[in-house]
Amino acid sequence: MSSLAERAMTRDEAVETDRLIKRHINTTRYLLLDMRDRQGWKALGYESFKDYGEKELGYKETRIYQLVDAAEIGLQLGYDSTIVESIPKESQLRPLKAVPEAERQAIWEEA
Repeated sequence: MSSLAERAMTRDEAVETDRLIKRHINTTRYLLLDMRDRQGWKALGYESFKDYGEKELGYKETRIYQLVDAAEIGLQLGYDSTIVESIPKESQLRPLKAVPEAERQAIWEEA
């Protein structure tokens, strides 16, 4: 019996695995936002959201806040984590952090 690592993926398996990876990456930021906003980190015994991100997830403070910022901006633009295929990539959302919140929607639509 061969292990999964010994057997190359078929195209269909690769497409499905890619879809699942993208789904996970795109929804993680919304889960992190929920963990921060509802203080799940505190329920787990951490002193701060930063400590939770560093110790549980291995993320540096900068990275965890990049993800949370992207989630906040995505929600402001009308995207949520339930329609995974339509969620913009984090790298598309992050630059909008520098734009005043009131102007984000117009700039996003123009882009």
